[in-house]
Amino acid sequence: MPRSARRLISIAKLPKSTVESDAITLRRVLDAGRHQLKEQHTAGASAQTIVNRHARMIDQLITSAGESTLGALNHAHFAIIAVGGYGRAELHPQSDIDLLVLFGARPTVAAQEATGQFVRLLWDIGLEIGHSVRTVEQCREQAMEDLTVITSLMEARLLFGDKQLFHSLSDAIQPVQMWSASEFLVAKRAEQSTRYHRYGDTAYNLEPHLKEGPGGLRDLHMIAWISQRTLGTSTIRDLSIASLLSHAEYRSLIRARNLLWRMRNALHFNTGRREDRLLFQHQREIATAFGYKDTRSLAVEKLMKRYYRAARDIQLLSELLLQHFDEIIRPSSPAKQWKAINRRFRSREGLIEMRRADVFTRHPFALLEVFYLFQNDDTLTAIGAHTVRQIRSNLRLIGDDFRLDIRCRTLFVEILRAPTRTTRALKLMNEYGVLGAYIPAFGRIVGQMQHDLFHHYTVDTHLLFV
Repeated sequence: MPRSARRLISIAKLPKSTVESDAITLRRVLDAGRHQLKEQHTAGASAQTIVNRHARMIDQLITSAGESTLGALNHAHFAIIAVGGYGRAELHPQSDIDLLVLFGARPTVAAQEATGQFVRLLWDIGLEIGHSVRTVEQCREQAMEDLTVITSLMEARLLFGDKQLFHSLSDAIQPVQMWSASEFLVAKRAEQSTRYHRYGDTAYNLEPHLKEGPGGLRDLHMIAWISQRTLGTSTIRDLSIASLLSHAEYRSLIRARNLLWRMRNALHFNTGRREDRLLFQHQREIATAFGYKDTRSLAVEKLMKRYYRAARDIQLLSELLLQHFDEIIRPSSPAKQWKAINRRFRSREGLIEMRRADVFTRHPFALLEVFYLFQNDDTLTAIGAHTVRQIRSNLRLIGDDFRLDIRCRTLFVEILRAPTRTTRALKLMNEYGVLGAYIPAFGRIVGQMQHDLFHHYTVDTHLLFV
């Protein structure tokens, strides 16, 4: 790593002599810190380093401002808490900085005045914060009624103040008190569906939204939230330890997350604002900054192909995890038995699953058959997580012999000729890698963009759905 990238945010360790209410001093510290972060990003510091160190720097500034303005409250029952993305300690250069000023009871006039001074100082420093002032009871009441509030409070992180008060807030919003794991999952699923629809229900938009679009960072946040509500843990690594993710899937998600983090950091640094949509002009700038060169393919096309693979991995693996959470939270009733479809597949509650772990190795044509069966049964809504994993791990079986097999050729033609759900079947085949493996020429255009204003989707998506 470059030497400049190793000297990360020394200004975050503020000596006590600089901790004062002088907004000019703290503003200089903030400006210097942000400039240093940008230099380190340009020098090649990892995206995780940037978002974590930025959060710690802001922690120090907020704590310094709090000590200057709230010290008069002595041992009053209050706490300053980071919430939302800032609570995760994942702070991109222009991300929201959301704070909760928590009191044990209705704040006194003196406490209100001190809180006002604290907030004004933060704005004078140059921190555009969002803040709320609430008691634990007010938080509890609002969280019960509002999905956004409970989600934000689940990510709460104490900056300074009364630890016991902070723990009281945490206790007040546990699943036994409100938003059971089942209720939370259903609500978040509905929220995701609305969000996906807003962005065309595809990760392959030519100007994707890095945060909110399908396969974006919000999908990873959603998995963490549901995991916390269900298992009491919220990191991707914890899901791997719990065997909900394989080691390969864990590494895939981390790589995808880090790429999106790095791209989002670049967007924020380049635009100087909270910009999360990867517009064409930004794509060119980032491709150059990331070292891509024009060859037979444009540099920007190389960058975006890498992005689409990352978004596909996030969307696919998050969907598999959501299936797992649903099985944990709402296990099938013993009365709802598996229904045999044939000797290779069975179904239950809308899912089609393989009957044996070696179905695809014993019967390679089943890699197409599963999509044919899914397409022709309206009661089926998805392919089960275990089967999807086996499809992806057996793509190597799709070679010349597979393509010449009359059973495979017949199945593929029948999928194309079916009067209903053809688009849905082909979409899943594309997402799981089967279509590109079966038709190599198609595989070469998966995630391929046309860098112009006349197309909205990648070449493969355009061919399938437009």
